[in-house]
Amino acid sequence: NIPDHVYFKDAESRFIMISKAHAGRFGLSDPSEAVGKTDFDFFTEEHARPAFEDEQEIMRTGLSIVDLEEKETRLDGTETWVSTTKLARTDAHGRTLGTLGISRDITKRKQAEETLRESEEKYRALVEKANEAIYIAQDGVFVFANPRMVEVLGVPARELEGKPFLDFIFSEDRELVGAKYAKRVAGEHVADRYDFRMIGAGGQTIWVFLSAAAIQWNGRSATLNMLSDVTA
Repeated sequence: NIPDHVYFKDAESRFIMISKAHAGRFGLSDPSEAVGKTDFDFFTEEHARPAFEDEQEIMRTGLSIVDLEEKETRLDGTETWVSTTKLARTDAHGRTLGTLGISRDITKRKQAEETLRESEEKYRALVEKANEAIYIAQDGVFVFANPRMVEVLGVPARELEGKPFLDFIFSEDRELVGAKYAKRVAGEHVADRYDFRMIGAGGQTIWVFLSAAAIQWNGRSATLNMLSDVTA
């Protein structure tokens, strides 16, 4: 009754017994229908070959495989993901008989991870190519600056990240900007749009218009800031 896929194989990696869940995975009406068959009867070479080689290595060395994430490619073109644990089966005298495997379906999790990765890539591309200068401040320092931010200040990214952002604010505006930043991080209501002066490369004064919001960055409070150069 276990929902995971449990299977026993002989020394030639042929099924000798599988669970009901595994039979259902194969589209079989009864687990006994899998007896004598191998992964090559259900999967493409892309998955079946590595699985076979892993099992032969397990029997040769006695070393188990634990929580291996595998992509299964079926003969009908369907792709699924499982987390697999396999170990050698031995008799009472320690002689290797075959392998035992347990596979858990993690397809939904892998799909969610892929969706998240694609989403992150899209947002990163958007931020990297944005015409607006964008930076994230946390604990009073730059933790991210996009190329436009680097261009506006005329300062290399490596000289921004990790540096206090107030160091780049015009001295007469520093108290105002610092106070608003502190209130925003603390969750207090504060105007999220205003202008002030920054200091660029060579001491150049740059007027900017800011739009800011409180966010979570790596699980901690930070601010997302978008700047427009309004010097002209």
